[in-house]
Amino acid sequence: GHFNQKRFAILLTPGEYPAGFTIPVSYYTSVLGVGASPGQVKLDAVRSPNGPNGHATNNFWRSVEGVELRAHDITWAVSQGSPMRRSIVHGNLYLSEGKGYSSGGVIADVAAHGTLMMGTQQQWFFRNMDTPGGIYCPQGWNYVFVGVTSMKDQTYHECENIVIGKVSVVDTTPQVAEKPYLVQEDGSGNETWSIYVPKFVSGGSAGPTQDHLSAVAWKLSVESEVYVAKPGESADVINEAMRGKKGLLLTPGIYNLDRPIIVSQDNFVVLGIGFPTLVSTNGNSVVEVTSNLADVRIAGLLLEAGTPKVDGDEGATDPLMHWGDAANKTERDLGEGLARGVMS
Repeated sequence: GHFNQKRFAILLTPGEYPAGFTIPVSYYTSVLGVGASPGQVKLDAVRSPNGPNGHATNNFWRSVEGVELRAHDITWAVSQGSPMRRSIVHGNLYLSEGKGYSSGGVIADVAAHGTLMMGTQQQWFFRNMDTPGGIYCPQGWNYVFVGVTSMKDQTYHECENIVIGKVSVVDTTPQVAEKPYLVQEDGSGNETWSIYVPKFVSGGSAGPTQDHLSAVAWKLSVESEVYVAKPGESADVINEAMRGKKGLLLTPGIYNLDRPIIVSQDNFVVLGIGFPTLVSTNGNSVVEVTSNLADVRIAGLLLEAGTPKVDGDEGATDPLMHWGDAANKTERDLGEGLARGVMS
């Protein structure tokens, strides 16, 4: 349910799953193909149908990535906080179900070979996609396409329908770094786990990733270079365990933090799976990135303001995410292919 404390990460290891294999996806659930590329994890479908009220306007906090879906029709009826990434969809992709209302979402780094069926979707953001099957959008208020290939100009025009200006198109994505992801690597019977960190692309890009291995900037060994945190651990425990590591993997659950998790080195990666939720219990930030770092990546987290308001207390709380300090900022030449940091 929407307000429970359960969190789930379903890790699909490389392979071809049986015909009919479909995963229903609900609140705080991530379906993650953990192959090096989406074509290594093949199943029929994931499914997010309308909620109990017959609509999808309350379908938040779910995700799918790293899979190849074979079914003729896929239903992903969601409304915000529910991304689909780094995947291949062979059939028609329905972003709403029936006449149920739906309100917004994002798809990135996806090849959609069937038709995008917008249905009742009010708004949507498409980035770095290939869409040879086109789009059918009978309604809607605001659709944004950035770096989308194979879509014809006439299709965009028809999509606008009677709402002039509801479609915005940018031919290329000016700069982007795809979300880091967890990979099970085959070591000839001795499997290992890694975090793959995609390159930062600043020269403009369009369409989904073609060669995922060549698109990786660096990898982290989960065993030796990453601290794996568990729900219930304090910020002090996590910060101490991060010393000497290059990454932090937050597993599904609730983390009540009275001080921030602090990132203080270049190229550090914080990755959450299964919507780990960092709750501020003392008006504090829950993640703090110190100034003047290069290429920090933070992905897959929910940040929650959980500090009770006290009558008469007019003091301001800290931002949940505190990235750098303008007073301590210095000019730094990052060089080609580096960013100050990316959140996803």
